[in-house]
Amino acid sequence: MKLYKYYISISLFIFFANGIIAQENEDFGDFPYQESFLNQITLPVGVIRPDPAKNSAKPDVNGLILTPDEYNKFGAIYLDNHKFKSRNGILIEFEYMIFNDDENEKNFGGDGLSLFFFNADLKGETPNIGAAGAGLGYTYNRSLLNTPANVYRAEGLRGAYMGVAFDSYGNFKELRFQGESRVSGLPLAFTSTGANDIRPDPGTDMTNHVTIRGARRLQGFSPPGMGLGYCGYPVLVSQSTINDYGVKLKTVSNYAYTKEKLSIGKNYFKIRGGKEFEKPGDKGYRKAFVELFPNGDEGFFVSVMIEHETKKDTIIYDYEYKKSLTYLENAITDPANLGDNTDQQVPRTTASVQTLDVPIPLELKIGLAAATGNGLAGSKHDKHVIKNLGIRLPRSAEAYDDFLDDQYAGITVTFKPLLNDLAYKGLISKQQKGDPKNIDPTTFRFIKPDGKPSDDYYNYTDTDGGIWKYDETTGAVTYRHPDRTFTGKPRVKYSIKGLPDPPNPYANEAYRSLPATIGVNIIENPNKQKNIISNRMITNDVTG
Repeated sequence: MKLYKYYISISLFIFFANGIIAQENEDFGDFPYQESFLNQITLPVGVIRPDPAKNSAKPDVNGLILTPDEYNKFGAIYLDNHKFKSRNGILIEFEYMIFNDDENEKNFGGDGLSLFFFNADLKGETPNIGAAGAGLGYTYNRSLLNTPANVYRAEGLRGAYMGVAFDSYGNFKELRFQGESRVSGLPLAFTSTGANDIRPDPGTDMTNHVTIRGARRLQGFSPPGMGLGYCGYPVLVSQSTINDYGVKLKTVSNYAYTKEKLSIGKNYFKIRGGKEFEKPGDKGYRKAFVELFPNGDEGFFVSVMIEHETKKDTIIYDYEYKKSLTYLENAITDPANLGDNTDQQVPRTTASVQTLDVPIPLELKIGLAAATGNGLAGSKHDKHVIKNLGIRLPRSAEAYDDFLDDQYAGITVTFKPLLNDLAYKGLISKQQKGDPKNIDPTTFRFIKPDGKPSDDYYNYTDTDGGIWKYDETTGAVTYRHPDRTFTGKPRVKYSIKGLPDPPNPYANEAYRSLPATIGVNIIENPNKQKNIISNRMITNDVTG
């Protein structure tokens, strides 16, 4: 009878524990999520490659290649089983490499890459990717109807909520109005006057912009060719990374944009690094961070940061993306009712003022895309590669990589990884500051290459036989190899959480940090004592 009661108790415990976990997943989703995209020959489970006939994305040992360095290439993926709830917000980070194999190339390549968000509930529609080229898989591309130019026509991303472009070439933001390409945007090539004149000063380099476009229009626009998927997607903000030029959507006046520096960074840099790399600090290193922080029932505060080699700059800080906005459909003809049935090559001088309703989706999905140039007018092309994608909830714990200088073989190497890590306490808000004091040292876990925690959280033996140990009292991690002559590049990942702070969620697994890397290069000691092998007696010569 007692044994029977014991089994009932265990069963009830498991039942309630599973119920708690299910409720946490319902509240927060299965985050944090990390996918390295390294050393793969197939896409990970849940990573979808839409429209395969025109999609060049493929896995590779060095990361997910979105495009090869060839002209007219386009690649995209989206995460199908890691949607997030808008009420929690999200923070996404990924390393990216934009380069080509021409070491002597002096010019930038094309076109760039995008991170996009779309409604997880498409109401029966099939997920797609938007226009190639300057559309970077997010916007539409209209063209002259019933002409050869119509082959360039492409619907924008379905369910599109927001697209963030890391635009090395610079065309994602611009108004285009020509036979094969008609897209609303910044009217940089057309006349504008008055206080809201957004034309850059003569000679301003308009490449290398971070640009955010808004949602797909949920009702079609009346001119021919501007139905669902071919209007909306307005430019919200755009900021250069190589100069101070930036613009922001304001209340409607003239062209509805004002010049405004959006960056709070201090360093100029190119979006493309131009090199392959392994770790932060390497030449050409680039890592993007995009945060959507909930703004009550109004929408999100959106921030974009880029880490470049040894520096990190905020390019767009707390842009307030609201659920309703006024914008201009300015890639239309005059008279407007002709739509794309006319080959008029200049848009009407008075753009159409439109209100864009942007309902906040209950859940959002995430994708990435990239495109190369068309080879015209001397343009270049680039390989676009992403790796070490991480997705976490805002104010979850933050673990950062730790690399030591080269160490000699045969010694025990000691790291203090928690010193540069952060965790939070108190009510989740924009004003919070992370602090290492908020880390719960008992939550440390070594992470295996498959992304799962080691069987013994504090001890791990890597594939080369190296032994890693963590001490929760001191916060130190040690590494040693049983073979004192071993040389190589040992690496291990770990994660942490914040201290319990009820009713705040920092002790919840959803607020665990993304894994960070601890690493060191073990080299041979050039000054090690050499053994002398001889068949003669060695004595000191004292005779002088």
